[in-house]
Amino acid sequence: MGLTYLNECLNYSREQKIIPTQITSLAKMSQFELEQQHYALAKSYALQSIAISNHQMQKSSLLEDYHILADIYIKENKKDSFLYYQQLKSQLEQSFEAESFVNNLQQHKINQFLIEQEQVAKNQKAALAYKQKIQYSLILLIIICLLAFIMIFSSTFLANMKVISFMSTLIILSSFEFISLLFHPILEEITHHSPWQMLMMLSLMAIIFIPAKQKLEVYMNKIFEARIRSAKLKYAQKYMNEIN
Repeated sequence: MGLTYLNECLNYSREQKIIPTQITSLAKMSQFELEQQHYALAKSYALQSIAISNHQMQKSSLLEDYHILADIYIKENKKDSFLYYQQLKSQLEQSFEAESFVNNLQQHKINQFLIEQEQVAKNQKAALAYKQKIQYSLILLIIICLLAFIMIFSSTFLANMKVISFMSTLIILSSFEFISLLFHPILEEITHHSPWQMLMMLSLMAIIFIPAKQKLEVYMNKIFEARIRSAKLKYAQKYMNEIN
């Protein structure tokens, strides 16, 4: 039953020119005949399989054929033929091992390259994050310096409300833009870089920021007006005292 099925597979694969099935069928038929001690038939099928495998450059199927032929010749007590096919089998196994070693080495190099590229990307990302932190720190320092300058300038008799108002507006706008910059990466992560969602979130921030900016501007102007009046009053009193 098994041999009949193998013959049918072999005939069909020959008709359809299905090479892998031909090789497999011949190898199995050779093994079957070897088990039945039909050495001539087993040898014939194995040699046919070898011929097709060599012609199609399918070395992987040769190992089984060499093994079968070595078994046949050892049973027939033909030591030279046995040694010949045993040597072919050994050489082929060494060839496979060498190919496997080369493939593993290449895969290791590829993996190492990918790891290095990933590390480079991480380093670049870290460098960019560090650069952004430095820039944010500089922006914050400039805002603080401007605020300190206004506080000092508003305490002098040279203070001018137009200049103070302009600079306070500049500080407020810069502060709100700085807050927007800080929240921008968070918004991108929350909205998954969706333009519509980003627009909605920024619009909501604007709705909150605009009234807050106006109220803060009025509040700061009142404070600086009071400081300017106080500074000019002190200067006037000092000037009058010097005259008297």
